[in-house]
Amino acid sequence: MKNNKNKITKVFKALSDANRLSILEETCAIGNKCSAGEESCVPGSCVKNITEDSGLSKSTISHHLKTLIDADLISTKKEGKYVLCEVNEDMLDELIKYINSIKKRTNL
Repeated sequence: MKNNKNKITKVFKALSDANRLSILEETCAIGNKCSAGEESCVPGSCVKNITEDSGLSKSTISHHLKTLIDADLISTKKEGKYVLCEVNEDMLDELIKYINSIKKRTNL
């Protein structure tokens, strides 16, 4: 149980930043187009798009992506010349399950 709480704590820390929330939301979005004008990078989001859309520097985006990856919220994979981000739905499900368990205990 303690291991699970450590994982959930990492997730909450990762989600405590507005920029990381935006990155996660963009990664969840379907139909993102590569900034090079190519067809959709779905599933996932092209890191180049995330960087351009955010207005943040590449190093800042890289830092935020590492935090999200360390929390197991997203993963990345290289596809051709692009790096794609994908949401780890299992971790989102685990987070929802944890929040629901708290909700049940408080009778909300």
